[in-house]
Amino acid sequence: MVLIEEISEDYITLDMLDSSPADAESQDLSPEQQQEGTDDENVPEGHGEIIRQDFAGDHQHAAKLRETDTHLFIELWLRADSDAGRPDAMLQCSEVVVKPVLEPTVDARNAYHISLSYNASWISLTDATTDYLSEPESGEFPAGVFRIYEVVRSNSSSPKSPGQRSVALRRSATVESLPGLPNYYGFGKFHIADDHDDDNVRKEVFVTCNGASVQVYSIYGGWKYLHTISLDHPERDGTRFNVAAEMITSVQGRLFAWMVHGTDMIAVYDMEQGSMVSSVTRTCIDRGQTAIKTALDISDNGVLLAVCREGTLTTHFTKSGRLHLVLRLPAEFSDVSSIGFIRGNSQLLVRIRQEGTSRLDMRGLLIKVEDLSILGTFSTPATGHLQPLRADDLNLIPYHPSTVACDNGCQFAMLPLCQHPTEATSSGLHFQVELQPTVLVLPWKTQVLQSAVVTITSLDGGSSKKFTIPPACDYEDWWLYKTAVFLEDRGQLVVEGQGVVLIWGLPTSFDGDFTLVVAWLIGPRNAEWATCSHGQLHYRRRYTPTRRVVNVSDEDNQPMWIAVTPGIPDLAPQEREESMSFLKGIVVVIYMSLQASEAFERAIFQYVGLYMSKQVFVANVLTIIIGSWSAENYISLERFMTAFLASPSGVMHPTIGSVSYVRLVLLCGETDPRSIGIARVLIDKCIRQSRDSMDVEYLFQITRGLPELLNPKQPHSVLALQTLRRLAYFPDPILQLSGKRIYDPRNDNFTRELFVAPFDMLWQDNREPVSDTVNKLATAGPLHVAHQVLRAVLYKLTPERNARVRCYDFTLEMLDNPALAALVEYKWNTIGFKYWLVRFLCQCCFFLLVLVTVLMQAYNNELQSSEALYIAIISGSAVFLYLEFIQCFRGWALYFNSMYNIVDLLAFGFPLAAAINQLLILRGITSSDEVTTQLNAGLFGFSVPLMSLHFLFELRVLKTVSQFVVIITRIIGRIRVFFIIFFAGLIAFTVAIHHGGRYDPITDDLDSDNWAFQMLMITYFFFTVILMLNVLIALLNAAFINGDMSWHQVWLRNRMRVVESAENMSYNIPGFRKAYSWFPPEIYYSVTHEQAEGYKKRWASEGEGGDGDVLGDKGAQAVLLPGESSMGKTARSSPTPRPVTPPSDATQSPTLVSSETSAVGDAATPPSTRSSVAHTTIEELEKTLKKQDTLVRSQLVELERQMREQQATFEGQIEKMDTQFQQQQALFQAQNERQDARFQQLQESSNEQIRRLVEQLAGLHSTTGVQS
Repeated sequence: MVLIEEISEDYITLDMLDSSPADAESQDLSPEQQQEGTDDENVPEGHGEIIRQDFAGDHQHAAKLRETDTHLFIELWLRADSDAGRPDAMLQCSEVVVKPVLEPTVDARNAYHISLSYNASWISLTDATTDYLSEPESGEFPAGVFRIYEVVRSNSSSPKSPGQRSVALRRSATVESLPGLPNYYGFGKFHIADDHDDDNVRKEVFVTCNGASVQVYSIYGGWKYLHTISLDHPERDGTRFNVAAEMITSVQGRLFAWMVHGTDMIAVYDMEQGSMVSSVTRTCIDRGQTAIKTALDISDNGVLLAVCREGTLTTHFTKSGRLHLVLRLPAEFSDVSSIGFIRGNSQLLVRIRQEGTSRLDMRGLLIKVEDLSILGTFSTPATGHLQPLRADDLNLIPYHPSTVACDNGCQFAMLPLCQHPTEATSSGLHFQVELQPTVLVLPWKTQVLQSAVVTITSLDGGSSKKFTIPPACDYEDWWLYKTAVFLEDRGQLVVEGQGVVLIWGLPTSFDGDFTLVVAWLIGPRNAEWATCSHGQLHYRRRYTPTRRVVNVSDEDNQPMWIAVTPGIPDLAPQEREESMSFLKGIVVVIYMSLQASEAFERAIFQYVGLYMSKQVFVANVLTIIIGSWSAENYISLERFMTAFLASPSGVMHPTIGSVSYVRLVLLCGETDPRSIGIARVLIDKCIRQSRDSMDVEYLFQITRGLPELLNPKQPHSVLALQTLRRLAYFPDPILQLSGKRIYDPRNDNFTRELFVAPFDMLWQDNREPVSDTVNKLATAGPLHVAHQVLRAVLYKLTPERNARVRCYDFTLEMLDNPALAALVEYKWNTIGFKYWLVRFLCQCCFFLLVLVTVLMQAYNNELQSSEALYIAIISGSAVFLYLEFIQCFRGWALYFNSMYNIVDLLAFGFPLAAAINQLLILRGITSSDEVTTQLNAGLFGFSVPLMSLHFLFELRVLKTVSQFVVIITRIIGRIRVFFIIFFAGLIAFTVAIHHGGRYDPITDDLDSDNWAFQMLMITYFFFTVILMLNVLIALLNAAFINGDMSWHQVWLRNRMRVVESAENMSYNIPGFRKAYSWFPPEIYYSVTHEQAEGYKKRWASEGEGGDGDVLGDKGAQAVLLPGESSMGKTARSSPTPRPVTPPSDATQSPTLVSSETSAVGDAATPPSTRSSVAHTTIEELEKTLKKQDTLVRSQLVELERQMREQQATFEGQIEKMDTQFQQQQALFQAQNERQDARFQQLQESSNEQIRRLVEQLAGLHSTTGVQS
């Protein structure tokens, strides 16, 4: 069984034999990719699970083998390229013949094996199903499914992967007919003997093993049979293919290992020579177990052979077979599944077998090859990409020996802890620990405590350093260290004092870090500490005759020893004390990390991160940390959470179905708004980690806290608005798994991106508060339509009904969110519009009754025949008013605060009163005089405009009508106060004019000496015509602008209320939610790239408290609260564990502004970040000024240094240029001198020639004279 396909220095490609059917389809491919893979017409519905995979040597292609009940499917994939923006894409899917018919109880997934050549030109499918079958009666095994496929590439583009060449898988009958391959049963793979050569394709071979022999075939330039290697003592029984699988796994270079049947020998063969190189003996230390599996592997360079059998790991030299090293694995890691060399053959990866887990849950040991020392335990991180696992991605955790089970004899053979040494030597280092006094400044006093200082020195004495463990304290108490010793057998340091015990693992190298193994805070301060013969640390309460303890021995009433176990204690009820000691210890070390060095802080981060998401007894570790929040320690706790979640150890895990940490913090904020800082840190972490891992499940931490975050009574409005905006365009992990895509402005205007929005963003699902009847109705079977209608009517008429879902109290600014708009639009299109239409049609019928009655009274005097109309009007009005009273009963103030509800009461109340009055007149109960007739006419007359206004308000859910309705209501709301003031002014001027006796009509006679009246009229006209008229115009303009800007959000809120009512009704109609697929937990909506970027830029321009990018992620940023400055690493070195408590003024909440004014407030925003005066102390101000002065000075020093460097560089360049100029000048002068010398030589030569010529002429002349 092959469990590790390839182990190299950089990648670990794991096979998927242990994958469960649920996990196999999701661990490497997204659902989108799976759906893409099923587009092939040959793939039947329900295309099965992935059982095998292999990667090509070029790291660009991958082959997968899927299995259904009857068929096998081979898929060739092109792996994702993040740089090119290319996602994983399937190139070809080929159907294989029907699988062999096996027994129903046989799981033969391990019998099939797929292999891909180096350049993805060949794919092999081998079959060993006969290993899982007994000898049939006919003596013949069923035909296997061995296949060799050639990958044929064409020049045309693939429809499944645009931009890539189309490929096809063609079965090669010629290859399958080579010697040893016809009707082949066994395992095989493509292999390169020397992968360090550049010409890998030429040296690639195909190796097969059937349990009796090994065949080698060359594939370059046409397949060729090379040779067969006969194996020593081959297995003949039905388990031979298990050994063959190990042989295929162990092939490295030219060598492979073979387990000789019937012996403890392992033979090492040379593949090229076909001969045995050496043999080794399998070693095991008896554990009283039966040999289940022997795992082996050969190093890449062919030097070492690693063998693991029955929990014993050995290494051997391949050339001689000599034993190198032996290691007995811990008991919990003894069931080994596979081993392999990684990281240049310097480490061994040992994977253990886990039942019921998939490859995503792989864990094991990492061992150093040099001395077989255990480096730590590992686990694989979850990945959704078609990528091999890198060795650097292993989640390495320091290994500490597990607790040895102590027997009853340990209770009577204890060595006191103080008798252990204070010096130890381990891993080539010398350790010495001593307790040193430390002054700890507490808010109420100064306390002298002790710190444990460990001095680490190399054995040669060349290097040394110190590691300080600060005093153990929190904001309520402190503990004095009494003992600090080493447990040499376990390689641990124990620091104990007054009930606090810290067990540290020693580093294995000089540059290594201490690791915190145990941090416990037990109840008694006077406990005794000792170690047993197994090296296990124990404690017990000191015996007191006056008090009987719980855990005692039966003989002498002496307290029993309790073991201090590393990790999380058991969840049994009797272990509650140990569990609480563990949880309290975590809180103590958190506050210790705030005053310690970076090395200590990293160790605490690793310790807390290891158990952060674990459940201990009845509480979660992170829940305990948040529960320790108080008004005194909120600054320190917030600082720790910020640093911890930003560290590599602060990895949160999805907690579906569990508690929401964000909600817990917000519940603390109900009494003190200063907890908003921790809530902000957690929200930032969840969003950032959800984006990084492309996992929407992290957002459930936030959505479960939305009821408290969006509570208008709490000071969280700004944080709530920022959070909703950051969740607006959240990519879905299934539909957008390929990572960041490069924006193409030319083509992306015609494409739309997909995003996810859960309905938890819109409302709160009150599953618990509602009755069990509602929950049962939601899951009941379907009923008849008439029964469903009756159920709906009874639900509406029920006075006290619990709402299953309740929308959050969004402000208008929060509703300007595309995710919320998409959720409301989906529900409106599916169920909301139908619900509203039925209600609107019923109201239309009632309006027609009223209108017909009014018209009959106006044009028909025969009223006796209309008595039925009045009865119908009374009945309809009574029903509608009853529904209005139900709404009013749920909240009187909220009900009458809405103008729509007042209009509804009048629209149904006037027709009811008019119909009752007219019916009494018709029955003769009331006399028909002029007063009653006019009253009846007036009531019916006002009913028509009120009903018209009611219907206008009912149509506000329509987008075309909502804008006008919003503007009208905003104008009416704005001018209400104006009319009151205007009416009061008119009354005042009326009284004044009447008091002056000028109540007669005003004439143009201005002869009067009544100057007071004239001044009164001037003031009157100024007040009415100039002042109040312009105020009215300004109010109308402001109301119009406000309504025109916010009508879209109001329209969305109107639809949201209708959708909420329809959703609650669906829970009370049996079978309704099962009959219709309108109720998903989340939806996917699409927008263009321009829309997403426009939303991002629009809100980023507002700043929002420094968060410029509402769609991006700036990381966890804590809010600076009053009394706290920006504390970096320098502040951590202070011994003060608690800052000064800020003044009480800092906790006062400002007045919340109405949402109608488009303004929001957040009481949690610190006064120091607003324009108001910050409440701080002089000392804090001086500290801040000193830090700023230091920062400015350091910046000036850095600037001067940079200027000096630039000046030196400039001077160097000038000197270099000067030197070059001088060199060029000297060269030029030398050339001039050479030219002058040559010129002189030429001149002298010419003079000499002239002289000789003159002499010749003179001689010729003399000769001529003599001759003549």
